[in-house]
Amino acid sequence: VVIDDYATITAAAGTDGIRGINSGTGTITITAESGATISAGRFGMAAIGYNGNNITVTNYATVNGGSAAIDATTTASGIVSIDNFGILIGNVISSNVTFHNELGALWYVSGGSSFATTGADALINDGTINLQSGTFNVEASVTGAGTFTIASGSTLEFGSSVATGTTVSFLGAGGPLRLDNSLTALFNGQISGLDGTALSHDNSDLRD
Repeated sequence: VVIDDYATITAAAGTDGIRGINSGTGTITITAESGATISAGRFGMAAIGYNGNNITVTNYATVNGGSAAIDATTTASGIVSIDNFGILIGNVISSNVTFHNELGALWYVSGGSSFATTGADALINDGTINLQSGTFNVEASVTGAGTFTIASGSTLEFGSSVATGTTVSFLGAGGPLRLDNSLTALFNGQISGLDGTALSHDNSDLRD
């Protein structure tokens, strides 16, 4: 299954902007090209493999999904690769995944969001990931030279290691940074923008 989109797509509530499904053999490849805009009631781009299919999603566009910007899921031994050069607005649902947020790319998350399920998944962030509200739980290991921003009152949570080069920047008071396994999955990034008062302040929460 190969889909290459140059168009502007608006999909109604409960539907997807782009949807590629493979129940047989072979791969699923979806590309959203520069200049395209996808706005969907459910998933901006959905790639679903039912037979261990490998999935590749490459985004240069602006993609917004009510449930998630991208849903890329497969079964068994299938591998998912997501490469974002553009703008994503919404959650990314996937597993057995390597996701690269490229230099200059933007990913906006809000509400109760999560990425990946285990530390075996990988998030390479060389762009910017903006947490606008709620809690964002990242279970994947994190590498790259990019930035996570935490809006006032939001919570960024890491379940696995964070490598040198990553910056976590607080944009307002009252935004916790949680490290679930700080003793075994080290945080080697840089923290900036700590702010607040005795009543409302940023903090780092070492859960273990």
